[in-house]
Amino acid sequence: FAATGIFGRFRARPASKSGQGLGQTVDSFAELIWSRHGGPMDTDSFEEQLREGEKRLAKGQAGEAVSCLQRCVELRPDDARAWLSLGQALSESGRDAEALGQLEQAVALDASQVRGYIRLGNVLRALSRTGEAVEAYGRAMELRPADPFILSNLGNAWLDLGESGRAIDCYRRSEEHTSELQSQPDL
Repeated sequence: FAATGIFGRFRARPASKSGQGLGQTVDSFAELIWSRHGGPMDTDSFEEQLREGEKRLAKGQAGEAVSCLQRCVELRPDDARAWLSLGQALSESGRDAEALGQLEQAVALDASQVRGYIRLGNVLRALSRTGEAVEAYGRAMELRPADPFILSNLGNAWLDLGESGRAIDCYRRSEEHTSELQSQPDL
């Protein structure tokens, strides 16, 4: 291989006169070694960035998680997990208006994401768009009808809208499902 400098770019040359070989540009010597031995060396890999971002979220470091998760969205703009986690990080950083678009994109990419609809509902409520939050929680309920957490959130949204009867119904159903869960034996 030829290098443009000790820390420069390397160009792998064909291994034989037949032209077979890597023939690709790599950004570091380590990447060259890994590419020849079958291991990943991309420090900006999607899965690595996603794990790091989610780890920071779990530690309560939402602001620090944002940059990792933004990189995930850049690497795989069609992956709903990246959009969902970025929306969560933005929301937990107090940036609900920015989080809204990320969460909408997450559920647009994967309409089966219950967590996406719950988080979307929470952000919409925080932005005083409670009618839309009810719709988001309703979609989550379609996907997981007996979830006490979703029922409780939906009840809170109905209460915000002055619909106390609907709120009480949600709270009762939430309590019933919570009791059912508590009475089940550990699996």
